[in-house]
Amino acid sequence: MNRFQKLICFNLFALLIFSCKNERPQGIVDPEKLPIPNACEMVSDAWIKDNLKLNVKDISIREANSDKNKFFKSCFFQWEESADNPNAGILIQIQTNSVYKEFPEFNAKSIESKRTDGEMMVDSSEPIKFQKFDVGLDGAYSYAMKRFYWRIDDNYLFMLAFNIDMSEEEMVDKAKTIAEEVTRNFEKNMY
Repeated sequence: MNRFQKLICFNLFALLIFSCKNERPQGIVDPEKLPIPNACEMVSDAWIKDNLKLNVKDISIREANSDKNKFFKSCFFQWEESADNPNAGILIQIQTNSVYKEFPEFNAKSIESKRTDGEMMVDSSEPIKFQKFDVGLDGAYSYAMKRFYWRIDDNYLFMLAFNIDMSEEEMVDKAKTIAEEVTRNFEKNMY
């Protein structure tokens, strides 16, 4: 093989390798065809310690997936903050549309609905309305529920829940930092 043929073979091989990366799906896709990455791989324990400014020895990382529900993957990051709060932590969840056949637009509409209609808490007779959360294409959060939702397209919905005591301003700031890191790592792993 001459030098020119070797160069062509190398370029074809490189093109084949780099073209195998997933492309971002266009429009709403049947969730049966969508992979969901491991939620525990979206942030590291060291990253959490640094970005939440935690002064803790260990962070326990535990998958919280259900064999019965293939439409989401979750991960608990848990630590002992104090004797009063031995189960401090966050939950990260990545989900696809579990009601796709009945309601393909569920991911987009669910965030909108949280702001307009709210969501019920166990101990409340009135729904709690969420506020705008500026991450991704759309997002919503409730400080009372300590939950943040966002989406980056029509196929994946993300949720972040806190079990930490802090002011609303601080929680929103931390949530935005975590959500941006989760989104960045999700996109790096998927596309």
